[in-house]
Amino acid sequence: MLANWFIFTLYSFMKKILILVFLMSFAFAKSQSINNYKYVVVDNQYEFQQEPNQYRFNEFLVFEMAKYNIEAYRNIDELPFNKESEPCKALYLTLEKSGFLSTKLDYAFRDCYGTIIVTLPQGLSREKDFQKAYFEATRDAFSNLKQLNYSFEGAMEIITAVEVKTEMPKEAAPQEPMTKTPTPKAEEITVKETGRMDYRQDSNTAYSLKFNESGDRFDLYYIGAKVGSGRKSAAGVYLVTSASFSGIGFMENASFIIEYDKAGALNRIKLQKVD
Repeated sequence: MLANWFIFTLYSFMKKILILVFLMSFAFAKSQSINNYKYVVVDNQYEFQQEPNQYRFNEFLVFEMAKYNIEAYRNIDELPFNKESEPCKALYLTLEKSGFLSTKLDYAFRDCYGTIIVTLPQGLSREKDFQKAYFEATRDAFSNLKQLNYSFEGAMEIITAVEVKTEMPKEAAPQEPMTKTPTPKAEEITVKETGRMDYRQDSNTAYSLKFNESGDRFDLYYIGAKVGSGRKSAAGVYLVTSASFSGIGFMENASFIIEYDKAGALNRIKLQKVD
């Protein structure tokens, strides 16, 4: 009995600490313009689920957020924005499950780059039935959404695939920053291009890339030598890093586009699918 009382008391204390951490993280998140996001996208199947929308849990997540004036959609729904070209207009809910004798769910709202904007205190349920456990744990965690007092205030001016502001020097003739191609540092080129590439610039002496089998990562090559890589984020865009720049990548019709910001100007690399 004493051991059970100690465990319960410890859990209650830890939960209060987590709520305090949540409030502190919310204060920080709000400074990061949480209210500048109008939508939240929920996966229709998370890693711990055996099938899409299992137990109708993913629908339930959307329903629960509506209680707190948050406009949420499943990623299979018809979205009110173009996810391919405007991924940064929404936050993306990620979920992790843990626990053996109980169900514990951790919730995080991430931006299109995978950066955590808000985390919720862990949801807990001791129900044996999975559906009841998921629903109870979600209600437990989402009750903290009241603290957000969410209200959409308008989108931030951020660099996305289409919404970019560039300024040209007044005394200089207009140029085309969208077609500028950076030259990687020669000493950083160590791995040579092998096998068939998936996408390539029109010239064979330029950029090319090759995806892995699952399609969630790729290697970036320049003049046949590896200079960078990309990995898929929760938002569905690719985070690209190379010796010369960091940016995002996404599909646009039959092309793969890499965009990055340099000195306040948007630069674009367009690669065509290799037939």
